[in-house]
Amino acid sequence: MKKIVVLVLLLSSALLNALDYLPGSGDNVGNAVRDSLLYYHNNTDDHHWYGADSWAVKFDFDNYFSNVDSIQFSATNASVFIPNIQSSDDMTVKLCRNIGNQPQLEPSGVLYSQTIQPGQMNFQDWNEIEFNDTYTDSILWIVIDYPTNPEDQFISASAIGGANSYYFSNDYYYNMLANGFESEFLVSLQGSFLTEGNDLDLVSLEWQGQLTSNAMISPSFTIINNSISNIENSYIKIVLENPLNILELQYSNGTVCDSILLPTLNAESTTIIDVSDSLFYELARDPAQYSVEADLYSISDSLFQNNSVDSKFNTFNKYRDQLLVENIVRSDNSSSNSIFQIQENIISTNNCKSINYFSNPSDLPFYSIDSYERFHFYDLMGYPATIIDGADKIIGYLPASYSTTLSSYYNVAIETKKTFIDDISLTGLIDQNNDVEVEIEIENSNTHLFESFITDSYVFAVVIENVVNLDPLPVDVNVPVMLKKVGEIPEPDVTAGHQFQATVNFNLIEDLQPLTEDLDNCEVVVWFQDIETKNIYGVSSIPFTEFTLTDCDDLEISDQKMEIRLSKNPFDLNNELKISLARKGDNSIKSFSIYNIKGQVVESIRFLQEDANYITWDGRDLNEKKVANGIYFMKIVTNGNDAIFRKFMVMKK
Repeated sequence: MKKIVVLVLLLSSALLNALDYLPGSGDNVGNAVRDSLLYYHNNTDDHHWYGADSWAVKFDFDNYFSNVDSIQFSATNASVFIPNIQSSDDMTVKLCRNIGNQPQLEPSGVLYSQTIQPGQMNFQDWNEIEFNDTYTDSILWIVIDYPTNPEDQFISASAIGGANSYYFSNDYYYNMLANGFESEFLVSLQGSFLTEGNDLDLVSLEWQGQLTSNAMISPSFTIINNSISNIENSYIKIVLENPLNILELQYSNGTVCDSILLPTLNAESTTIIDVSDSLFYELARDPAQYSVEADLYSISDSLFQNNSVDSKFNTFNKYRDQLLVENIVRSDNSSSNSIFQIQENIISTNNCKSINYFSNPSDLPFYSIDSYERFHFYDLMGYPATIIDGADKIIGYLPASYSTTLSSYYNVAIETKKTFIDDISLTGLIDQNNDVEVEIEIENSNTHLFESFITDSYVFAVVIENVVNLDPLPVDVNVPVMLKKVGEIPEPDVTAGHQFQATVNFNLIEDLQPLTEDLDNCEVVVWFQDIETKNIYGVSSIPFTEFTLTDCDDLEISDQKMEIRLSKNPFDLNNELKISLARKGDNSIKSFSIYNIKGQVVESIRFLQEDANYITWDGRDLNEKKVANGIYFMKIVTNGNDAIFRKFMVMKK
């Protein structure tokens, strides 16, 4: 029995190893209305899969509406996205019936088949397959026979789901999600649901007017009549609300409109309803979040499950000071190295913080369990990936297109990202035991938020280290590496007029292992994030060099501390600490002292020469004993009688 289990495991491993993917373009490849064009992907070209010669998508219409037990779909045509730029093989697209949760490939089960030759393919675009008849069932499969390889022939997919997509291996179609692949193929099926009677579909709700505070906005709707007859006497009711009240739809004379009466909806046609000339909502003066639910009513509609549209919007009016760009990367990897170098030239540190997560355990010493957790927070499967402000993803990339895509996402985010947060302020405190406390204050002066938004939000705090010239990372490029998550605060109270306060705590010695052994390269980064939508609404940071020291009132720390240069911080007692000043002349060293966290003198040296600019310290106190681990202060008095202070750390190895 054990041998059989081993064989099964080996077989599964072989199947998984046979399938692989390359990064896609990350581009949106088009949108479509829902019921007339069914799909499970999100229209984004994220992954280019290869390693199989046949691929399939299962359309289970009984499960399309959660509260409908059984329904059939009448399919008229399909669409397949081809991501590569050339092909040497034909692609055959089949419409098949279902048998035992597999596509029925016998002649009786293949309803339609069409072969597209390379000369007929629309590369990096959608390919339409029009059936020669209408085919109806409660489950239908689209099967794509297309040999793939890692060079120039792929199947495109979005980085989402995977429960409906399958790949062929060893005479069987294996489910993507069941084998650990969260990816839905870019395949769509067009047609209409079959019902006893008429069927109206409320496809979308759009807003006419600016979504800003105190503005006037009007709704517009797209409705599809899937019936063979015209439908009259239908109407739409809308509920629009913010956290304070329910808004009323009004005519220009101030009369309230309870519902919108629709004109005759012609058979088998799409109708756009625009009421901006007669009806409007007046949004609140204060910025706020809004939720809207629109419902389409018709006495003759027999399938009401597709008659509702829910959406949300906000009227936030504060532009973001900083964005957050997060990268899932590998060390000693050409694609990841390109990310570091490209971002160095595109992203400005004045309006953007960058964090790199090394989430693969083989990437020690850069790897951290917190990076691995962040990898799964974004439901990622592979490397590399870039996430701009939590919501915009570039899942892998080809270097030629990455720069353009990142620039586009980054520039749009800088110009359009708004928030309810007035300010995120951070204060870092450190005591004689190397315990750090970072005080966080988030201020929301006047924006009204739903309780559900606050419930789904977190404040995250991490320590990053800015690493330069550390092998095997690229030379002369700053790589901000995630060291440790030091805080995760759920449900922060950021209601209007409130100042949320919290603290995160960690110990410099026990909790952190800086890669460069220099804590001056480290900083705490804090951000506010909606964990449902992944949107980030505020970012702030504080470098370790700006921490305030507690329990040390007798020692004044000068603002000129950065005038002193140290060879290492923290300082290893097995070596000598080299100390120099930034300039010579009047700033040459007259005297040099070291204090402990209590303000007591540990070492004191007076120089007689007039041009001393460089000294060393062996880590010993006045009694010639090695000092203990901890925080120390350096005081240098120059020949110009300037007193310069510098904080540093001693760590024994």
